[in-house]
Amino acid sequence: MDARITGAVASYHERVRRWVGERSAKAKENFASFLGAFVLPANPSALDRDGAAASEKTRTAFSAEYTAFSSVKQGGTFTRRAVSLPAFTPDPVTQLAGDLRAQLGARSMENERAIQQLFKVAVSVVEEAIVHELSSSSGTLLSKARMAEVRKSAEKRSWETLDNQLSDHPWAKSVPHYRSSRALVQTEYLEARLNAFAAANEKRLASHFGIAVDRALAAYAANRSTIFMPATEADVDTKHTQMASASKQAMQHAAKELADTDAFGLAMKRLVASLADAHSQLTDKNVELWKVHSDEATRCALHKNFEAEKKCRFLCWYNTVPWYHKATARRHLSECFSQSPTGQQMANPLRTRVFEMWYAKDMAREAAKVGNTFTVLFGLFAAILCGCLYLCHFRRSPAYAQLPPGGYYGQPQFSNFRPQAAQYQPQQQQQHQANFQFQECNPGPMSGQGMGLRRRTNYFGA
Repeated sequence: MDARITGAVASYHERVRRWVGERSAKAKENFASFLGAFVLPANPSALDRDGAAASEKTRTAFSAEYTAFSSVKQGGTFTRRAVSLPAFTPDPVTQLAGDLRAQLGARSMENERAIQQLFKVAVSVVEEAIVHELSSSSGTLLSKARMAEVRKSAEKRSWETLDNQLSDHPWAKSVPHYRSSRALVQTEYLEARLNAFAAANEKRLASHFGIAVDRALAAYAANRSTIFMPATEADVDTKHTQMASASKQAMQHAAKELADTDAFGLAMKRLVASLADAHSQLTDKNVELWKVHSDEATRCALHKNFEAEKKCRFLCWYNTVPWYHKATARRHLSECFSQSPTGQQMANPLRTRVFEMWYAKDMAREAAKVGNTFTVLFGLFAAILCGCLYLCHFRRSPAYAQLPPGGYYGQPQFSNFRPQAAQYQPQQQQQHQANFQFQECNPGPMSGQGMGLRRRTNYFGA
């Protein structure tokens, strides 16, 4: 009898386990169907919220059914004993709750991958839109204002394209992927493309204005041959101003609406510097031609310099002091200019420039000789002065040579030195009276104690 009851209980437990498994599988199947109703990508917040609610509802229903089943008493016919339910590890309700959470987590992961793919596609479409927007303006020269418009248009087009790609999913703007995708588009695609586009535009502008500067300088060089030299400085400056203005106007015409670019500013600086160098070369050439045409005056000045040097014999201001030599040569050339027809056509500033060029080139050897002589003489004078100061300083007698034989602090020990001590006594007493007045003002232990003080008092007779 007990064996039959034991077998029936085992069979009963098996049927109960099978029934619990079937009910649990049915609940999970229904929950999977509920999750499958969400079209991916879906709003992750809604999926988690609705999935958690459905999971709790399924778990509650299963728990109520299992509790109701377990509360029915199964009594034996012969033994009148109640038969307990089989032991479940873990509890069926707990096991079902864990399985439902796992299903919800798996569906959430699938939804996350779908959201990532959605934003990946949207970003790629935005990149294509940016490229298309910039390609419409590529190959042309753009000013700063036009570049700002292109930048603004590209930014507007990129954000509109991104929003249009996500328009079927209104919840997409609330997920973190939206902010990260915007940052990615801003840095990796929009800014990178715009910076590359701006760099290419600057390169084209630099090439364009470089050619324009070369053309302007070529036109200036061609027109420079129309200046007949030697001419007055005013005529040269006037001609240069006219040609420089024409070159700058040509640059302005080449720039048009591109005058606000950095490349145009650099090109204008280069043009102005080149025109300044050309003006300097033109002025130097004019002065050189005036010097050549003033050959009579320069020969006259050289002759006067030679006569002045002959009068010096060995040393004089003319052949030893550089600035005196230059001033004398200037005076000689000025006198010769006054006697020369060519010199009379030149103004004083032009005469000064002709003199500076003549002195730097034709008189360079004589000027260097005078400078070397001045350096040698100045060094020799400095050496002699230093030697005299050295000798005068070390021939003085030392201060201690006038001290008495016994010094300041002792009386001579031998009788044959007493006449000398008496000879020096008035002089030493006068020199050191102030140093020993404290003995009279403050007679104390120091006045009569100590060998040094007693000897000093006896020596000076105090």
